[in-house]
Amino acid sequence: HLLDCALPSAPGEYDLLDFRIAGLSPVSESSWLPWLQHALTELGGGKDAILGSTWFPAGTDIQFYASTATGVNTSGVLTPQALGTVFGRLANPHWALLGASGAGASGIKVVALHVSPVSVAATRGAEARATLNFMYSLTAALAVYGVLAFIAHHFGPKWLPPLVLCWPDVCEGRGCWGYCILCAPLVLVYNAARIYCWSCFVSYATWLGHGQLCKTCLWHEWTDPDFPPDDRSIGQVKGDTASGVKYEGGADWAKASAIAGQDGEAHLFDGGIEPADVLQGALGDCWLMAGMACIAERPEILEQVFVSKHVDPRGKYHFRLWNQVKNSPGTKWVDIFVDEKIPVHPGTLQPKFARTHCHEMWVLLIEKAFAKMYGGYDRLDGGQMSWALTAVTGNPALTFQKKVLGQPWTCGQDTINDAEFFNMLLKSRRNGAFICCAMIAQKDSKGLIDGHAYSIIQFAKAQSAPLSTSYFRMVQIRNPHGRTEWQGAWADKDVQWDKFPHVRRQLCGGAAQSEDGTFWMQWDDFVQFWKEVQVVDCGMNIRSVAPPIFNETSGGPALACLAGCFEYWCCCLGVRRLYLGRKPATDLKTMEEGINQRIGCDQEGCFCDVFDLNATASGEYDALHDHSDHDAEEDTPLCPWVEHGARGKSAGAAKLQANSRTMSRK
Repeated sequence: HLLDCALPSAPGEYDLLDFRIAGLSPVSESSWLPWLQHALTELGGGKDAILGSTWFPAGTDIQFYASTATGVNTSGVLTPQALGTVFGRLANPHWALLGASGAGASGIKVVALHVSPVSVAATRGAEARATLNFMYSLTAALAVYGVLAFIAHHFGPKWLPPLVLCWPDVCEGRGCWGYCILCAPLVLVYNAARIYCWSCFVSYATWLGHGQLCKTCLWHEWTDPDFPPDDRSIGQVKGDTASGVKYEGGADWAKASAIAGQDGEAHLFDGGIEPADVLQGALGDCWLMAGMACIAERPEILEQVFVSKHVDPRGKYHFRLWNQVKNSPGTKWVDIFVDEKIPVHPGTLQPKFARTHCHEMWVLLIEKAFAKMYGGYDRLDGGQMSWALTAVTGNPALTFQKKVLGQPWTCGQDTINDAEFFNMLLKSRRNGAFICCAMIAQKDSKGLIDGHAYSIIQFAKAQSAPLSTSYFRMVQIRNPHGRTEWQGAWADKDVQWDKFPHVRRQLCGGAAQSEDGTFWMQWDDFVQFWKEVQVVDCGMNIRSVAPPIFNETSGGPALACLAGCFEYWCCCLGVRRLYLGRKPATDLKTMEEGINQRIGCDQEGCFCDVFDLNATASGEYDALHDHSDHDAEEDTPLCPWVEHGARGKSAGAAKLQANSRTMSRK
C-alpha cells in the first residue's frame, strides 16, 4: 500500500526511488515536507520529474519512496552523494523551520538509495479506475432497477412485473430462467444459510434464553388460557367407535415431558420421525393418526409444522397449520400455541388419547394442536384423512371411490381403471404424495376395520423370482392402532412369503413380519376390499428441505447443520430441489402424466420397469364380487360424528368436505 501511494495513477514504466534520511523528526512533518518536495523536484530536473512520493518512520530515520519517469537516472545524478549535496544545500536557508535540536545541515544524511524499475500497467491506477467504474455502473443499474420496480408495481404492464419483481421466485428456483442461471450460486448459498445455519443459530439462542439462569426474569412455565387443561377442552368424547374402544370418564392432566420421560429423558423427536411413532388412543381420530403416519414418511414436511424444534422448559409449543374451517374462501395458515398438559388416566401417566412411542412427545402435542384448532378433543371424533394431510401441507385432496366392484375408480367426473390407478399411485407416492385408504367393500373384512382410516406407506413391484418377467403389485398399509392387521393373502404369517422368498427379500429385506399394525396386500386384493383412496400430493421444492432431526444435546444443532449441509452440497440436494423439483398435482390429469413410463427418474431416483412384463394376479377373491352387501350403500364419513350435529360441528364438517377438492395452496 505504501508503494501504491508513491506510484502515479496513469499506467506506464517508472523508476522507483527508495531512500532513507537521518536527522528529520516525524513530528515536524509540516516543516520539512515542502523542503523535501522542492529538493526532489530539483533533483529530478523539473517540476514534473517527481510523479509521486510517500514516507514513513523507520527507527530513528525517515524512509522515502518517490517515483520518476524512466531514464532520469541515466545521467548518474541519482546517487547518495548527489542527494546529500542537494538536500544539504536546500536545507541551509530553511534550517530554522526543521525544528531539529542541535546540529545544522550536517545532521541531514542520505543513508541509502535504490533505484528500481516498476510497471503500473495493471496496478493501482488500473485497479482504482476499474473499481470506480464498477461502483458507477452498479449505482446506475440500481437506480434504473428502482425506477423499473416502481413502475412495475404501480403502473407497469403485465409483462413487466415477472421480469422485475421476480426475486422471491428466483430464490426458490422459479421465475425468469435467465435470472435463475445468473443467480444460481448466490441462491444456493442463501438457501443453505436460511435452512441450516439460521436454524442452528436459533436453536442455540433459544437454549440460551430458556436456561435456568433466565427463569423468572425472562420466562416462566406457561398454561394456555384459551385451551385450559380441564374438561372443557376434552368435551363429550365417546371413544373410538370403529375399534370398540370406549372412553372412560375422568381425566388428570400431566406434562408431555413427564409422560415421555418416564424411563429416560423426554425429547420432542427421539432419533427421527417414523410411522411407528403414531399410536391411536381412546378417541375416534383415526383420520388424524393415519394422516400423521403418512406424513411421517417425509419427516421434512412434518418438521415444518413444528415451529418449536425442541423441548421447551416453559411448556409452550408453536405449530403452523392450514386451517380449513373458515367462513371465507381460501382459508389460511394459522399459528397455534399449546401448552404441554395432556389428559391422562387418573393417578397415572397413561395418555387418554394419542400415545407416545419411546421418549418422544410430538404425537401428543400435534393431536392437542388439532384439538385446539377444531375446538376440543371431542371435535376430532370422526373426519376425513385428507383434512389432516391438507392441514399439514396446505394442498388440496383428491378422493377416489369405487362404488361398484369391478368398475373403474371415480374422482369427481373422471374415471381411471385399476391398472392405471396402481401406476398412478406408485408414481405419486415415489414423488412424495401422501395416500390413505378407508371403507371396506366386503362383508368378510379379514381383519380390516370398516369406517377406519389406514395410511398407505408404499407401493411396490416385486419380481416373483430372480430374472423373472412376472411381478406382484404390492401395497404396504398401516393401521394407526399399531395392531389388528390384514389376515388374507400376504398377511404377516401367510404362506405366500415362503412360496416366494425373493418377494420377501425385495420388500422386507428377508426379515420376518411382526404384529405392528403394518402389513402388505396384493393390489388385486386391495381393489376388492377398499372403496376409498384419498391422495394429497406434496411438491418437491426448496421449501420442503429441512435440517435433519437432532439429538437435544449441546452439539446436536451443530451436527445437524453439518449433516444437512453435506447432503445439500455434496449430494446435490439443493440443486435438485431448487431446479429439478416439481409442483404438487391438484387434479387427476396432472397425476396421470407419465404413469406408463417404464424407465426414467423421479424424486426417489432412477427406475426401470422394462422387464416387468406380466403382473401376477390373485384369483383368491374373484368370487367375492357377488357377496358384497356394501356396494349400494351411501358413502359415510370415517368414524362418523353423528353426535356432533347437536353441537354445531356438522356445519364445519360440511365446509371441510366442500373445500377438500377446491382448496388452493397459499
